[in-house]
Amino acid sequence: MQTRMRTAIILSTITGVAGVWLAVASFFTSYQPTGAPWITATTHHVATGTLLAVISLAAVLTIIGGALKALDGTVDATAATVNPGHSES
Repeated sequence: MQTRMRTAIILSTITGVAGVWLAVASFFTSYQPTGAPWITATTHHVATGTLLAVISLAAVLTIIGGALKALDGTVDATAATVNPGHSES
């Protein structure tokens, strides 16, 4: 299970980096003229790149949240196994 989560985080991070690059590449490669209003392609690249970056960030946070929830369940199950008669009140 850890390998699947690690792979998902790595792929989501790569997608996020690609999204950020897509959003800023028009400016770094001089595709977008300096000081000129944004051309249609730049607008689409920035919108698509931002969307990819936000979705991949949400995916990474969801994966980490799921891992923490699973870890919390494992800790609770371990505590119940170690002290079956002990209740936390």
